[in-house]
Amino acid sequence: MPDVPTLAEQGVRGAEVDLWFGLLAPKNTPEAVVTRLNGEVNEILAMREVKQSLDKQGLIVAPGTPSAFSSLVASEYTRWAQVIKQSRITAD
Repeated sequence: MPDVPTLAEQGVRGAEVDLWFGLLAPKNTPEAVVTRLNGEVNEILAMREVKQSLDKQGLIVAPGTPSAFSSLVASEYTRWAQVIKQSRITAD
Protein backbone atom coordinates (compact mmCIF):
# COMPACT_ATOMS: atom_id res chain seq x y z
CA MET A 1 0.00 0.00 0.00
CA PRO A 2 2.44 2.62 -1.22
CA ASP A 3 0.01 5.54 -0.85
CA VAL A 4 -0.73 4.91 2.83
CA PRO A 5 1.52 7.06 5.02
CA THR A 6 3.68 5.30 7.58
CA LEU A 7 3.18 5.94 11.28
CA ALA A 8 6.33 8.10 11.27
CA GLU A 9 4.95 10.11 8.34
CA GLN A 10 1.82 10.69 10.42
CA GLY A 11 3.87 12.04 13.34
CA VAL A 12 4.00 8.90 15.46
CA ARG A 13 7.63 8.47 16.50
CA GLY A 14 9.20 5.32 17.87
CA ALA A 15 6.31 3.05 16.92
CA GLU A 16 7.21 -0.44 15.85
CA VAL A 17 4.60 -2.96 14.79
CA ASP A 18 5.51 -6.37 13.44
CA LEU A 19 3.29 -9.01 11.93
CA TRP A 20 4.14 -12.59 12.83
CA PHE A 21 2.64 -16.01 12.38
CA GLY A 22 3.09 -19.05 14.57
CA LEU A 23 1.61 -22.36 15.53
CA LEU A 24 -0.13 -22.72 18.88
CA ALA A 25 -1.16 -25.90 20.65
CA PRO A 26 -3.34 -26.60 23.68
CA LYS A 27 -1.69 -25.90 27.05
CA ASN A 28 -1.10 -29.52 28.05
CA THR A 29 0.27 -30.76 24.74
CA PRO A 30 3.14 -33.19 25.51
CA GLU A 31 6.59 -31.66 25.08
CA ALA A 32 7.58 -34.42 22.65
CA VAL A 33 4.69 -33.48 20.37
CA VAL A 34 5.56 -29.77 20.52
CA THR A 35 9.22 -30.56 19.77
CA ARG A 36 8.31 -32.73 16.81
CA LEU A 37 5.87 -30.18 15.37
CA ASN A 38 8.49 -27.47 15.77
CA GLY A 39 11.09 -29.55 13.98
CA GLU A 40 8.73 -30.38 11.13
CA VAL A 41 7.69 -26.75 10.68
CA ASN A 42 11.32 -25.57 10.75
CA GLU A 43 12.17 -28.15 8.07
CA ILE A 44 9.31 -26.90 5.90
CA LEU A 45 10.39 -23.29 6.38
CA ALA A 46 13.91 -24.26 5.28
CA MET A 47 12.66 -25.58 1.92
CA ARG A 48 13.84 -23.39 -0.93
CA GLU A 49 10.44 -23.23 -2.62
CA VAL A 50 8.70 -22.28 0.64
CA LYS A 51 11.25 -19.56 1.39
CA GLN A 52 10.91 -18.21 -2.15
CA SER A 53 7.12 -18.18 -1.95
CA LEU A 54 7.11 -16.37 1.39
CA ASP A 55 9.75 -13.93 0.16
CA LYS A 56 7.55 -13.02 -2.83
CA GLN A 57 4.87 -12.09 -0.30
CA GLY A 58 7.29 -9.84 1.58
CA LEU A 59 7.54 -12.21 4.53
CA ILE A 60 10.73 -13.05 6.39
CA VAL A 61 11.19 -16.68 7.40
CA ALA A 62 12.24 -16.86 11.04
CA PRO A 63 12.23 -20.45 12.31
CA GLY A 64 12.88 -20.90 16.00
CA THR A 65 12.25 -22.85 19.15
CA PRO A 66 9.06 -23.33 21.16
CA SER A 67 10.68 -21.44 24.03
CA ALA A 68 11.58 -18.45 21.86
CA PHE A 69 8.07 -18.33 20.40
CA SER A 70 6.53 -18.57 23.87
CA SER A 71 8.66 -15.60 24.95
CA LEU A 72 7.57 -13.63 21.88
CA VAL A 73 3.88 -14.29 22.55
CA ALA A 74 4.27 -13.32 26.22
CA SER A 75 6.10 -10.09 25.38
CA GLU A 76 3.55 -9.15 22.71
CA TYR A 77 0.70 -9.82 25.15
CA THR A 78 2.31 -7.53 27.73
CA ARG A 79 3.14 -4.87 25.15
CA TRP A 80 -0.31 -4.66 23.61
CA ALA A 81 -2.10 -4.92 26.97
CA GLN A 82 -0.20 -1.78 27.99
CA VAL A 83 -1.15 0.00 24.74
CA ILE A 84 -4.81 -0.93 25.25
CA LYS A 85 -4.78 0.25 28.86
CA GLN A 86 -2.98 3.54 28.15
CA SER A 87 -5.22 4.27 25.17
CA ARG A 88 -8.35 3.29 27.10
CA ILE A 89 -9.42 1.00 24.27
CA THR A 90 -12.55 -0.99 25.02
CA ALA A 91 -14.42 -3.70 23.18
CA ASP A 92 -17.75 -2.54 21.79
